[in-house]
Amino acid sequence: MSTYFPVIVAFISMATLLFGYIYQKRKEREFEINRTRQEIYVRLIKNLSEKLDLFERLRDDPDMPEKVTTENVKELYRLIARNHPELDSNFNESREIMSLMALFGDDEAIKACAAFARDSYASLQPSSEVIPDKNKLINELRKSIFHETKVTVEDIKLMTSK
Repeated sequence: MSTYFPVIVAFISMATLLFGYIYQKRKEREFEINRTRQEIYVRLIKNLSEKLDLFERLRDDPDMPEKVTTENVKELYRLIARNHPELDSNFNESREIMSLMALFGDDEAIKACAAFARDSYASLQPSSEVIPDKNKLINELRKSIFHETKVTVEDIKLMTSK
C-alpha cells in the first residue's frame, strides 16, 4: 500500500489542478462574454435611441409612403438614403450591432431586441399607435447581464425620460 500512496496522491493532485485550471478558464470565458455583451448592449441602446429620434423625422417627411409594405420597402430605403443620410448610417451600424447580438446575446435579450425592432418598424406607419418600449428592452438586457435584478421597467422609465 505504501508504494502506491505517492502515486495516488500525485494523481489526485494532478486531477485537482486540471479541474481548477478548466474551471478558471471557463470563468474567464464567461467574464469575457459578459463584458462583450455589455459593450454590445451599450452600442445597441445608443443606436436605437438615435434611430427612434430619426424615425420621428422620417414620419414627418412629405415623401414618406402612406403605408410601408414589402412592395414599397425599396422605395423607402431610397427615400432614406436620399433625404435622411444619418438614418442610413444608423441602419448600417444597426446591422453590425444586430449581427453581434445574434452571436453574443442570450435568448431573452435577442427576443426582446427582435420585439423592439418589430415595434419600431410598425411605428413607421403614419396611423400607427405602436410605440416601441425602449425601457422594456433595457430591462431585458439588464437581466441578461445581472440575471437577478429588482429594477423595474418603471424605474428605468424614470431614469431615461427627457
